[in-house]
Amino acid sequence: MAASCDDSTGVIGIDIMPPHDAIATDDSIFHIPTQTIAANPDSIVANTNECFLGSIIDPETNIRTTCDYMAQFHINDNFSLPDFSRMEKGDDGKVHADSVTLTVYFDSYQGDSLAPMGLVVHELSTRTPLREDTTYSIHIDPASFVEQGAAPLAIANYAVKDLSNPQHSSKYMSYISMKLPTAYGDRILQSYYDHPEYFTNSYQFTRNVCPGFYFQHSSGVGAMVHTYVSNLDVHYSFTQSDSLIKGYNRMASTGEVIQSARADNSPLSALLNQTDCTYLRSPAALFTEVTMPIDQIINEEHYTDSLNNARLSFRRINNQVASSYAVPTPSQVLLVSKAQMYQFFRDKKLADNTTSFLTSFNSKNNAYTFSDVSQLIMTMKRLRNIGAGVTDSDNAATRRQKWATWEAAHPDWNKAVLIPVSTQSSTSTNAYGVSTTTIFSIDHQYGLSGVRLEGGSQSAVPPVELSVIYSRYAD
Repeated sequence: MAASCDDSTGVIGIDIMPPHDAIATDDSIFHIPTQTIAANPDSIVANTNECFLGSIIDPETNIRTTCDYMAQFHINDNFSLPDFSRMEKGDDGKVHADSVTLTVYFDSYQGDSLAPMGLVVHELSTRTPLREDTTYSIHIDPASFVEQGAAPLAIANYAVKDLSNPQHSSKYMSYISMKLPTAYGDRILQSYYDHPEYFTNSYQFTRNVCPGFYFQHSSGVGAMVHTYVSNLDVHYSFTQSDSLIKGYNRMASTGEVIQSARADNSPLSALLNQTDCTYLRSPAALFTEVTMPIDQIINEEHYTDSLNNARLSFRRINNQVASSYAVPTPSQVLLVSKAQMYQFFRDKKLADNTTSFLTSFNSKNNAYTFSDVSQLIMTMKRLRNIGAGVTDSDNAATRRQKWATWEAAHPDWNKAVLIPVSTQSSTSTNAYGVSTTTIFSIDHQYGLSGVRLEGGSQSAVPPVELSVIYSRYAD
């Protein structure tokens, strides 16, 4: 028997499927309503290692942002001082400090390096300490935590340029250094010998010896520094082999203890009232609310269709004011369902591509683009059906009646929010040399950033577009 064939591949794939299994596709573009909303600073988590200090007026919007922070100080579990008998003492027979230095290190800044700035340091109170079991907001009131009626421990006036690295060494960290009263160091040293149990861990230390400090921006506008760490150094003298030795112990504001950022933005009303665009602004200032037109996307024609893809893009409007001190554009944004816009960060969640999506600013396209938010749309559809009690047997009129009743009680059911964020990630390389970057933390952007986006409620046809691809079994 002999057989032959040609090189035609027409019967491969879809051509050999039964007619009733053929897939039909369709696509549509929807115009998405957006508006600027004010962030609720009382709901934004402020327990962070990301702290800023200073005040800047945005030349584009004239919004003034002021940032400062409170910080506790960590001691190592093996904290120790020389034996009491070896310590130099005063006429009263007690140990005294030679000096005490409080230093704020920063690794970057924004604004004018020549702007004169002021800093005041207040001691926090052991009666109302920052608590590990409490989540503080970025709108925290420092007056509730400082020692009432006490004079500031230190005052500093500075300009960033005076503190910058003249040799441009990558190992050099700029800093603001302040001398504290030696009596403050006396108290720490004497507490160590009188109550060694106060130095067994950071919890005991902050509750009984050094509750921390409020680093308050006190004056000046034009510059803001990104603090890296704050150190408290207590210097003392002791003897060793008949020699006088100068020593010191260092405590630092690290991740093991609480740092609570504070931010204030004003005035925001002018931006909130603009209807020809929307804004994103951090820290804790402005978000963009997005309304998904579910009834248009999942209409009667497409009610049972699958959403293969839903691409959403927010185009940036370039600044109208040319300035070398322009506020930077947020590098990353999170799109999250409005119901989760604050709890997402409190629960330390990561983007799941279902109700939360992460993307970066694309400078080439001058936009933030989410390649596929179809799961968000389908989740909104499903949650409305469940909440309204819609069943598969309901006809279109019954569904609409049930939806209307449920939507009246849940006005934000189809809304999502665009939020400036920062991420932390790690990169690993496998045996084949392929690198993989894994994001392990998403937080609110605590630094200064801002952008104006196409959108708003003024236009009859909103400029924000959602491109949807449907699929269904062909009839």
